[in-house]
Amino acid sequence: MLKNVLVRTNFLVCSVIVMGFLIASAASFFYSRGIYMKDMEHISHLTTTGIYYRLEAIFAKPIGVSLTMANDDFLIDFIRKESSHLDDESYTETIRKYLDTYRKKYSYDSVFFVSVKTRRHYHFTGIDRVIVPGNPENDWYYNFLKADADYILDVDNDEADDGDEITVFVDSAVRDKKRNIIGITGVGFKVDYLQSLLREYEEKFGVKALLVDETGIIEISTGPMGHEKVNHFDTCGYPEQKRAILDNKRQKNIRSFWLNKGGSKNYITSQYIPSLSWHLIVESNTKALNEQTRRRFLFDFLLALAVVTMALAVITSVIRVGNRKIVSLTEEKNAAFRDATERLFDTIYEVNITENRAATSQTEQYFETFGVNGDGPFDQILRVIASRTVKKEYREGYLEVFMPKNVLKEYENGNADPQYEFQIILSEEEYRWTRAYAHVHHCEEDGSIRMFVYFQNIESEKQKEIQAQTDKMTELYNKDTAERLVRQALSECGGENLFAFIILDIDNFKSINDSCGHAVGDLAITEFASIIQRNFRKGDILGRMGGDEFMAFVPIPSIEWAEKKVSELSKALCGSHSAEGKTYSLSASIGVSFAPKDGADFETLYKNADSALYRIKEMGKNGYALFSR
Repeated sequence: MLKNVLVRTNFLVCSVIVMGFLIASAASFFYSRGIYMKDMEHISHLTTTGIYYRLEAIFAKPIGVSLTMANDDFLIDFIRKESSHLDDESYTETIRKYLDTYRKKYSYDSVFFVSVKTRRHYHFTGIDRVIVPGNPENDWYYNFLKADADYILDVDNDEADDGDEITVFVDSAVRDKKRNIIGITGVGFKVDYLQSLLREYEEKFGVKALLVDETGIIEISTGPMGHEKVNHFDTCGYPEQKRAILDNKRQKNIRSFWLNKGGSKNYITSQYIPSLSWHLIVESNTKALNEQTRRRFLFDFLLALAVVTMALAVITSVIRVGNRKIVSLTEEKNAAFRDATERLFDTIYEVNITENRAATSQTEQYFETFGVNGDGPFDQILRVIASRTVKKEYREGYLEVFMPKNVLKEYENGNADPQYEFQIILSEEEYRWTRAYAHVHHCEEDGSIRMFVYFQNIESEKQKEIQAQTDKMTELYNKDTAERLVRQALSECGGENLFAFIILDIDNFKSINDSCGHAVGDLAITEFASIIQRNFRKGDILGRMGGDEFMAFVPIPSIEWAEKKVSELSKALCGSHSAEGKTYSLSASIGVSFAPKDGADFETLYKNADSALYRIKEMGKNGYALFSR
């Protein structure tokens, strides 16, 4: 009887143990899966953002160099005189040296120039060939002319060497005064580094990353490349998303969705890169997760069967081991996510936006390092942190982005990834550029809205961005940046403010180059730019438009004030200078138009100021003229 009771008792206890293990394993499986998928979303968004900014930094410089060459008066003058020097080897040698100088200066694999009139393809090694229709190698040339763009990116077989390596070309249009394309110039560099960049993210975070053009053709990936003309949407498994992905051209807007594919769930994120006209696509899948959780579930089930055969004396220890395993799984998951994100970011914390407080004890501890109560209201803590760590001119913007009420409003409007760039305070006179990312999501456990905040040091990225916006010789804005800033200023003022648009041209600059040499000519340009800088205020838009042409765009109180300022500037620019034992004279022809009186857009203001400038040139140079209808 006792034996029967013991058997029944053991059976009952063992049944409870088995059921407990099965329930615990199932709960752990589904809970861990949900958390893992949330983490996958976070890491996919961070990976997409990280690749985006690194690509922007990589392409900013070659685009800037290509556009600078396209606006160089040397090339325009070369095209104008080319027809009369077709058999002149010394004339050809001049353009070869010019291209080779750029190649050596920036370490590019290829620098080239094509004349539309003669279709000669000038290379840094000489005349490479004559462009003729019907040759597939020349398709890029005719496609560019049809596109009529300022610049395009072209991924092609590397024709700079005899090999089969892939090169990215940045092709820019050389235009005459009427904006007609008279030539194409550009630079090329091998794509190996870009492939290594994508491979680095794939190996580190278990994702697949690629870049496609506006039709879906794969331009750069760790597999197919642009010259293979493979359309990603023919084989990706989600062709119905093609239009949604390719039509998403809002800057910094990340599109994402889940997809069932091949027995696993994939998380797809995509982002448009305006400067490249390409789409970045990042794919993450749960295949590894499914296999891992199946093995874990089977292991737990076999462990439960093994426990049934053990004596009741060790039941307690077995249960304790099982509990420790469950805890270990959770800690493993948290550690994996922290490790993955901390490779990219300096600081990470989580906030419960709904309850306006820290979401974890780690976040509370982080807040307490600023001398505040970590369990207090988040909006109050945020104000304290901003006052102690954010440079004054960025504080209001920082609070505007991350205050709980604003975060909720943006989340409801569909923006789940707010971010802000600012300078943090290192000391009284030392600051560092930082980017704060956030990812807002709905927490299924308690129904709250939560926000992960990540901080990343972007000091080097900012310095590269600043360099990409400036002309290397004069440190003024380059043509592309100056034009963008003028358009932005005109758009923001709404036609209510008065501005002066000033174009300055160095008189007889060619004679300085011819008589004193190009080295002195470069010093003359630098001196001219320095005088312009000294005669304007911090915040005025000053740019080098190419060669010996400069511009200034400044807010003014009145036209009379502007005319007096331009008169003083004309006198300041007139004088003799010495460099490298040679003396040269500087003076300037200046044309001025006014917004909104003479135009409300960049093209009209530029055209009218240019018209005034040429009136001065016809009158003998060394002076200024205001545009008159």
